[in-house]
Amino acid sequence: MPTVRDIMTKNVVTIEANKTVFEAAELMTSEGLGCLIVVIKAFPVGIITERDIVEESLQNAIRWT
Repeated sequence: MPTVRDIMTKNVVTIEANKTVFEAAELMTSEGLGCLIVVIKAFPVGIITERDIVEESLQNAIRWT
């Protein structure tokens, strides 16, 4: 049976935690990715996904209606 290591993405794309959601979306789009590893000083602290961005956008839309 394959291990996680066998199927994981090896060239990980990261984004600094202080970047905007728009910058993250642009980077995901340009790289053809559905998620990015979030880093602070090259140390991974989280992950942002397309779903996170959609949910935040919907919450913002609801707040403004």
